[in-house]
Amino acid sequence: MSQGGGYKGIGIHTAARIGAIAEGGEIVASAETAAVALAPASDSREVSLKGLADPLRVVTVEWRA
Repeated sequence: MSQGGGYKGIGIHTAARIGAIAEGGEIVASAETAAVALAPASDSREVSLKGLADPLRVVTVEWRA
């Protein structure tokens, strides 16, 4: 949800936490997002993210230049 040009909500917090676990040159996404985007990705793994009660499945997306 946008309020005054900013965004709020659990989706924004989740995306920020997923981005924070990526290392240099790595693209990490939720397994659900990668599946919908039909992005080539690694096998999913479960991670616990700060501020979220339930673990989330994430993947490393394969980058194609």
